[in-house]
Amino acid sequence: MRRLLWAVGLSGCASVQAPTGGPPDLQPPHLRRIQVRQKGSTLYLTLVWDEYLSLSSTLTPTGVWTNPSFPMTTKLRGKKVLVRLDSLAPGSCVAVWAGQGIKDFTENNPIPPQLVWKSCIDTLDTLEVRLPLAGAAEVKEPIWGEVYTETLSYRFMGWKGALYCRGLPPGTYSGWAWVDIDGSGNWSLHEPVYLPAVPLSWPTSDTLRPWHAYTVDTVPPRPPSLLIIAPESLGLFSFAEPIYFLSPQPSLRALLTEQALLVRLGDSIEVADSAGNRQKFPLHPTPLDTPAANLRLFWPAALNAVTPWLVLRTVDSLPQRDTFWTAQIEGKWYIGYARLEGREICLSPLPVEGEVEFRFWDTVRVRLPARKYPLTLPTDSVGWGWRLYGPTLLGGAPYVDAPFGAVLWLPPGRYPARRLECKPPCSPVGLKNGRPFYQGVGGSRLIQLSVGEDSSKPEGP
Repeated sequence: MRRLLWAVGLSGCASVQAPTGGPPDLQPPHLRRIQVRQKGSTLYLTLVWDEYLSLSSTLTPTGVWTNPSFPMTTKLRGKKVLVRLDSLAPGSCVAVWAGQGIKDFTENNPIPPQLVWKSCIDTLDTLEVRLPLAGAAEVKEPIWGEVYTETLSYRFMGWKGALYCRGLPPGTYSGWAWVDIDGSGNWSLHEPVYLPAVPLSWPTSDTLRPWHAYTVDTVPPRPPSLLIIAPESLGLFSFAEPIYFLSPQPSLRALLTEQALLVRLGDSIEVADSAGNRQKFPLHPTPLDTPAANLRLFWPAALNAVTPWLVLRTVDSLPQRDTFWTAQIEGKWYIGYARLEGREICLSPLPVEGEVEFRFWDTVRVRLPARKYPLTLPTDSVGWGWRLYGPTLLGGAPYVDAPFGAVLWLPPGRYPARRLECKPPCSPVGLKNGRPFYQGVGGSRLIQLSVGEDSSKPEGP
């Protein structure tokens, strides 16, 4: 009989499970009450929610944290989250936050970031400011933000494309945010950051300019690849990205493009990438990476952007000569002026549209734009200039940098252009005490430019 009653009692126990039928549960858990108990310098908080919490809830770091940061332990029990704060000094001011790491049991709905308890009372505790993060609404991973001074640091979580800050003492703050891809709660160099263009003033209004996303580039250029061993102990080396020379290079014979250079083997060069990261390379003979037959002509993108002529550079040293070049389109021949000097070939544009074939020494054939069109770059109230992204021709750079108002000569097409805060090589993002900070002006801006079409006016915000 006792065994039967025990079995009946077990079968009558309630189990926590998702309800069957009806509309799905789309509401996050709501905090019903907080139980506070203090024993000596140890504070115990019990956060009681209105429904059972998912066992997959991540209590730290995204579920519960403190401002300022304070040692604590957390546990999950049914509808409760138990928080223990040790060594809490009398009169100290600590705020406990809860965020999207806490989810309900039925549908895993995360709770929005919220201030749940504070050990001191402040008149600004109810003031909440929304700091918008451009494009962050589409980010799936957690976003952390920090607002700090030299002595204070406060953490907030992103929610629906913004940081919601609350409970800050009055003052001026720096701020930044990052996408926590690895879920560690700490920033890694590979994780994108969001930075404000101006310091934050508290209290302030919620109509602040959006923080823009950046990638912190602290990686120096990689070693170049050896493509050709040329006469006179010269080597043709190619970098994976456009580079800048930091000092005169006596061994440099020719800069064929922004990424390809002809230099004496055995020497060293010092270069920087567009973000200003420096590196020095010894240039020793190594196994060739690319057959030499395909690497005779190069298109220097930056040089071509400042002249209506078509400029090519070659590994071979050419005799000075004035000649001509021709192109045949739909059975009709066109002729243009050509000048050869050193390692450079200058071709006058042809009065036709599209691309034409250029033959060099009857062994190399390449496709070139028949002509280029002028484009006057728009101006802006802040920054230095624009970076125009376009097609890569004959090993040239994938972009061209130019100041506001410059006149460029470009093949027809559409060019995305991003505003540059400073003249390259430089980076709008710096690092100080392990935190990225914005050292440019004005923030990011992207426009579209059309060349050789009806309109060359910028499009976009």
